[in-house]
Amino acid sequence: MSMRDVIKTLRIQAGLEQEDVAQAVGVSRSSVSHWERGATQPRHDKIIALAKLFGVHEQVFFDEADDDAGDTVQGSPAVAAAPDGLPLNDVRPLAEGAVFAAAPATVPLVTLGRVHAGAFSDTDLIGRSVEVKASLLEKHPHAQAVLVEGDCMSRVCPEGSIVIFDPDLEPSNGHIVIVETEDHQVLLRRWNRGTKTLMLSADSYAPYDDIVIEGDEPIRVIGQVIDVIVPNDML
Repeated sequence: MSMRDVIKTLRIQAGLEQEDVAQAVGVSRSSVSHWERGATQPRHDKIIALAKLFGVHEQVFFDEADDDAGDTVQGSPAVAAAPDGLPLNDVRPLAEGAVFAAAPATVPLVTLGRVHAGAFSDTDLIGRSVEVKASLLEKHPHAQAVLVEGDCMSRVCPEGSIVIFDPDLEPSNGHIVIVETEDHQVLLRRWNRGTKTLMLSADSYAPYDDIVIEGDEPIRVIGQVIDVIVPNDML
């Protein structure tokens, strides 16, 4: 079942009209119509809102859409992967009240401009999903994935690998984060905040200078990396 059919089925089962769904999630009725016709897909924040409205886990939309998209990325965990020893295709039950059977846990692959550097663009779904540990998704229900470009973190996140990040986590020292700087550059760096300065450090085989930010220079934390996946064809 495609994502469009999932949305329509859940709406009908809930006894709602398209206008009701539109008002509940903060979009126009035509947007809901486009979703149900498959003309467009809802952004991730709207999928979260839809899941709350229908009383299901947001994973329902991606699990059921995988057959339609036909493009799930699988791989092996790199050195930064969570050390719980569970396989990437571990299956978890959906939340209570879900109307579909359990399926391998996946998160959406999104675009963020260039991860290591480049003009930032709003998070957007690109019609692909990444298979992850079920236990990881239980702990980080809003996790997303993004493709690594560049070699600024090549020791732990080689170019072409996929990082899973949680936009809800507060960054902690020593962990890898995705940030947007004042000049709208998106960076993948290791986070270390002191009492007066913030240091964003590369972890690369190539030479990169640390970025030191003093005072109140604005910086936006997009998310903290919680897992790294290296596709099978890179091994």
